Amino acid sequence: PTPTPVPADTPRALRAAWGKAITTRAELAAITNDLAGTYVLGADIDLAGEPWMPIGNNFHKFTGSLDGCGHVISNLTVTADSSNYVGLFGYLGSSGTDARVANLRIANATVSGRSYVGTLAGCAEDATVTNCSVVGATVMATGGPNYGRAGGLIGHIKINCFVSRCFAIADVSAGSHHVGGFIGVIDDDNHAPCVVSNCFSVGSVSSTANCVGGFIGYVTGGHGSGSFVFDCYTVARAHG
Repeated sequence: PTPTPVPADTPRALRAAWGKAITTRAELAAITNDLAGTYVLGADIDLAGEPWMPIGNNFHKFTGSLDGCGHVISNLTVTADSSNYVGLFGYLGSSGTDARVANLRIANATVSGRSYVGTLAGCAEDATVTNCSVVGATVMATGGPNYGRAGGLIGHIKINCFVSRCFAIADVSAGSHHVGGFIGVIDDDNHAPCVVSNCFSVGSVSSTANCVGGFIGYVTGGHGSGSFVFDCYTVARAHG
């Protein structure tokens, strides 16, 4: 007899195919207990009700993978005005690990932190982000003149990061430099360029300092390796 197929979006099937299935806020937060794990969303998740604690930081980085399977994480609220590395993920990836986030949608988010602030991630290093979107976000870097690095999707990317087929509809502001509607800073230091392709941003970008852009705030290449940005555009309004 032919076995009865299991629907592809059930937690059991998702876990068997791609890793641990995430269907609740508590399960999403529990990723912090295994930052190198493989995860997949099995349902939309509403984070309304209480502030979110970012997954990972610059000491304990997320080095696993998360496939959103097209699901939506809504009503993300992060208020961490005295902290760096702020977003759904605080720090995504680490040199040599190639962390991955794909097929994830974030809607109606408010994210604020001192520096390295983005809706999806505050910082990404040696990570791959594909087919992710942010719709209806407010992102704020609240630190003084020596802080900044805020973006509608990610605050700062560096060292072999690849971002493709993503977009951000967000209002981004900061009291410092390096502010972009999509990414705040691209840093390809250490001979490890980043690539951003087929992405766009919409919204507004403002700062009281310099290095402000509708798409990217600042691109740096300390060793001349040269990052690549192609087939991207912005219709964001930038003031700085």
